[in-house]
Amino acid sequence: VMVQKYEPRFGPGGPRPESELRRKDLTLADAAAIREQVPEARAVSPQRYLWDNTDYHLRYRGNEVQSPRVFGVMEPYAVATSRFVARGRFLNELDVEHAADAIVLGDEIADKLFPREDPLNKKIQLGHDTYTVIGVFERKGRMFGESQDNFVAIALTTFDRRFPWIKAGGSDGDALRIATVPYRPDQVPALIDKVRQVLRTRRHVRFDQADDFGIVTPDKMIESFQGIT
Repeated sequence: VMVQKYEPRFGPGGPRPESELRRKDLTLADAAAIREQVPEARAVSPQRYLWDNTDYHLRYRGNEVQSPRVFGVMEPYAVATSRFVARGRFLNELDVEHAADAIVLGDEIADKLFPREDPLNKKIQLGHDTYTVIGVFERKGRMFGESQDNFVAIALTTFDRRFPWIKAGGSDGDALRIATVPYRPDQVPALIDKVRQVLRTRRHVRFDQADDFGIVTPDKMIESFQGIT
């Protein structure tokens, strides 16, 4: 279950209505409130995305991956999104606390940068900055025709240091999204209801007003995809 600033949709869909564009971004405090007030939440993962990534490329010696997706995450990300490492390790509390220059690679990126080498503990460039590879994610393959392995993850604190304009809301996308997962599949409806109530209260949404945030579930993604195919 993903909570975000805008309503979920798949594909271009034209400009968003002014009412959506005026919405407040979600915050780390919102994620903390969900973690504290929703007992069904097994993991709560605040995360940022480098929306304007066209000028950022990954390099290792003579190999390059252009415009990868770059995520800023915290320790709960792996559980909240079911994205686990196949080699090495994931980001830990110390990486986040110290804004470490550590990076975890999507499997596709690891194959392109290191076709004949072990990527672990190697130094790579993302833009003008150097990171140490600490892990490689399990391969996910493709979904809706797009690769799920063409991305990298760094600590959210490191992301905020390197890309501060995202946190400040200075991009076309939202500043923060919050992924969460219940302990059991049958808890999804209760999880969604309680997350919704927490955010409506925190964002001062009146009982007669619609949510001023979007909630994305796998069935909504499939429904949106089917609507444009």
